[in-house]
Amino acid sequence: MHQNPAILLLLSHLEMTRLSSPLTCSANSKCILLGSQIHAQIILSNVFSQNNIIKMYTKCGLLARGLKVFDEMPMKNLVSWTLVISGSVQTGEFEMGLGVYLEMRRTGLVPNEFALGCVTKGCAALGDKELGECIHCFVLKVGMETNPFVGSSILNMYAKLGDIEDAERVFECMDNHDGCWNAMIGGYAQCGYGFESLMALSLMQYKGIPMDAFTFINPLKGCLIVGNLNFGRQIHGLIIQREVAFSTAVMNSLMDMYFKNGGELYALKVFDRLQDKDIISWNTVFPGLSQGDDAREIGRFFHKLLLTG
Repeated sequence: MHQNPAILLLLSHLEMTRLSSPLTCSANSKCILLGSQIHAQIILSNVFSQNNIIKMYTKCGLLARGLKVFDEMPMKNLVSWTLVISGSVQTGEFEMGLGVYLEMRRTGLVPNEFALGCVTKGCAALGDKELGECIHCFVLKVGMETNPFVGSSILNMYAKLGDIEDAERVFECMDNHDGCWNAMIGGYAQCGYGFESLMALSLMQYKGIPMDAFTFINPLKGCLIVGNLNFGRQIHGLIIQREVAFSTAVMNSLMDMYFKNGGELYALKVFDRLQDKDIISWNTVFPGLSQGDDAREIGRFFHKLLLTG
């Protein structure tokens, strides 16, 4: 029996509304059982629901199922392609992600900032500088180089490929540097330019550029590269001043810097004051203590670890 197109459209809209939230929930919680049950309930074909199914499967680490849904879609939009590219890269299938990106470009679709961020990550992981440069040229052609997310992604790509000069050129060509300072500092540290990462942090402070917890992790790595405890102590003061001492990741990096630069007492003070210790906190303190061969101190901290359960 022929159905009225208006009724089909209404049913499709109702289906999207009804199933969108549970699909998002199953994706965020990585609950594949719930997601599969919802997938089984979807009868009407609409891009919105199918995109949510792809998102759910890729977030749950089931890329093959997401690809099956994608391949069977009669119509795909930019979100569909971006989800598959992102899912491929996130699960370590970098070649597949780049292949899907190239296939999408052949359809005439213009990638959004999220697709570009994923493919630059894939280029870095595969060491494919030639394709990375092609993507950079495309970004310049369509005028997306001023987008802070895209700019940071390209900068990160060059840094991970060991090309700090091109990373610097990307940074310097951006109209608004504010969103890319963390990426530039990280690039310096990753390429072994510890002093430059510290100078960049100092320049951020001088210019009054907002800092977050991620700002400090790479300069602490820079302190390890240059082997300067005094620089690390200055960064510690800045961490307290900027009120990011609550970040467990930052405090773990700070402890690591102190231990490796001969500041064991400072590291232990940081550890004792750390409210939310995680497994990385403990894995940082034990190797640090073993460097001093203090068996009693190691025993004391091991007892603390047992008490935490």
